[in-house]
Amino acid sequence: MGIEVKDVLALDLLADAKLIAGKAGLDREVLRVNFTDCPLEERDPGYSLVQKGDMYILSLYIQSQNEKELYDLIKFYIQTGSACCLALDTYVKDFPDSIKRLANKYKYPIVSIRDDIPYATLIQKITNLIMTEQLDMYTEVKLHTLLHEQLSPGEQKDTWSYLVPNCPARYVCLYIKFSQAAKNIFPHLKGSIFSQFRISFLNYRNGGFLVIDLGVYKKLDHLLKVLLNTLPPEVPDYILGISNVANRAERLTEAFREAVDAAFVGEITGNRITHYERIPIYHLLLPLRE
Repeated sequence: MGIEVKDVLALDLLADAKLIAGKAGLDREVLRVNFTDCPLEERDPGYSLVQKGDMYILSLYIQSQNEKELYDLIKFYIQTGSACCLALDTYVKDFPDSIKRLANKYKYPIVSIRDDIPYATLIQKITNLIMTEQLDMYTEVKLHTLLHEQLSPGEQKDTWSYLVPNCPARYVCLYIKFSQAAKNIFPHLKGSIFSQFRISFLNYRNGGFLVIDLGVYKKLDHLLKVLLNTLPPEVPDYILGISNVANRAERLTEAFREAVDAAFVGEITGNRITHYERIPIYHLLLPLRE
């Protein structure tokens, strides 16, 4: 699942948005941002411009004085598979009960937002959210392929170059795994880590990888202490697996696997931080973990 309505409503820009109806549909997936202030009929050429997963931003200027037109607009959004609509509160402060019943019946969120929020800024923020999620999903597919499929040397090299464009000369891989679903904290977590340490967080399953340049961060234990102390308070419990030290890009696949295996052992032993090199007794058992 990608970006959902509730993820968009978590944007700071929409902090005081008001959910009018359709609370049960906050998990609808948002695939695109669209804009329209008039209903479209199926015979209208513009009908082909809408698609499933559209999140609409609108003022309702045209429909504000006509309940039937407003009803038909929301009905049109529902029929075309829209994710939800964000309506500026300039012309419609609240919605008639008939429309609320319709939205609740089909689990279609209607959200009222301030009229001083710039359209362009809102569209940009939502689009960035969608694009970031898509890139994260692509990264996860790349990681899964690297870790679980037999790739040719050329395919592996292409994957390494995508995941870690500037592989350090000497590095370790960390895999942090959260104890519960943490999707909603990933954007803040990734931004915080990158802004402070200039290290990219690569999403993988319910966690992610960090490739630590030991030429920059010579004292790994100190970095770990600072890094873990700066995690946002909403981050759930986690375990951390640390690979052996690697000294060339060709070791990335092995380092990723070592970090995952170390985290796996940490789950068994109950240790929050586990170094792969410090668990030799488990090395023979790791291939049998399934």
